Amino acid sequence: MSTDAVVVGKTEYGEGDFMLRLLSREAGYITAVFKRARSGKKAGHTAAAAELLAYSHFTLYRGKGELFVVDSAQVEELFFPL
Repeated sequence: MSTDAVVVGKTEYGEGDFMLRLLSREAGYITAVFKRARSGKKAGHTAAAAELLAYSHFTLYRGKGELFVVDSAQVEELFFPL
């Protein structure tokens, strides 16, 4: 699934991963795991896409149960001053 979404929640999940709560116009609320977000190849430019209040384009695939897993993410706009 590919969608634009705002990151409305973020918690640490395991070693190097984040659990994201995304709000998307197409799919509503989405819970997704962003693996290797604090280390590895995704730690660089794509980590900004997982910051709170970041509006980003996410490519997701279905994980276990209701969870999605972030395959890729690209920042569209940041709302840090809010």
